Amino acid sequence: MSYVSGVKQLKNKNMYQFSSQQKNFHQEGAGRRQEMIETIVEIVEDSLDPNRVSSAYCDAIVSGTTGIGKTYNAEKILNEKGIFPLIIKGNQSLSNLATSLMVFHYKFQERKKPGQKLVILFDDCDSLFENKQTINILKGMTGAPGSRMLQHNVQVPRANLNPLQLSILEQYQPADGSVGIHVSTEDMVFIFTTNFMLPTEKQARDYLALKGPTSQANRKIDLSAIRRRFTTRDFILTKETNWGWLVEVGLNDGGLDMLPDQTSKMILLDWMWNNWDHMTESNISTMEKMALTMVKYPDNYRDRWERSYIDQLYAY
Repeated sequence: MSYVSGVKQLKNKNMYQFSSQQKNFHQEGAGRRQEMIETIVEIVEDSLDPNRVSSAYCDAIVSGTTGIGKTYNAEKILNEKGIFPLIIKGNQSLSNLATSLMVFHYKFQERKKPGQKLVILFDDCDSLFENKQTINILKGMTGAPGSRMLQHNVQVPRANLNPLQLSILEQYQPADGSVGIHVSTEDMVFIFTTNFMLPTEKQARDYLALKGPTSQANRKIDLSAIRRRFTTRDFILTKETNWGWLVEVGLNDGGLDMLPDQTSKMILLDWMWNNWDHMTESNISTMEKMALTMVKYPDNYRDRWERSYIDQLYAY
């Protein structure tokens, strides 16, 4: 395997610098990252503004390349504003989602202040966009004011419920006596993070015109309807911008603070750049794991990086 570095060592100094191309990528990535942070601040302020005439379109979706800190930044910004959201992992069953919202709603009603909203942060909610059933439930949860409700019309096995869930279940069963769980979401604001970019209405209709009324085309139409209900911002990055984003996190936002000096940080980031197309994963958590390896194994960290993060067909 050949490794050609873009990093240059400065003469007579124990310092390194990126190539001019890498510096440009860093600048682009840093700009996109700041744009995401400012977008999340804007979304949070708008969705929780008590002076809003209507709560329509108060929910938000932040989509983007995996591992760039979407959920981390959303939670951090909410906490900085004194809001501690309830975090739900997106990859759970509908029954678990319904019972979780049921308990959250019950507890919130006991302590809420007038006009206060309960913020639900869905971490990596890709699975909620997978089929017609979950898409319809999302539509109900995020509809117009006066009609917002999660309706899970399936029998929830009581054996799966804890004592608190059992004690309040009756209050959240459908009014007509049928099975399931109905939870009002009128007082809830949803912020979703996802690696999946929902299609716009134009994209969905163009696909329908091209392919005809296939199941995939119909799914895109449904997903575009979800997109219209949300304030949606997309941060799908190119390789270059993604790498520059990691440089910003690593050098200027504490992501590589476990390393002893700037040189070590730049060598790690340069290695990622030159091996990016063959890495099995390339995100913030990978960068941090690589740094820990560098600290623990200072004499052979590069061999360990190759074994852990490079496609084996490429490495051997």
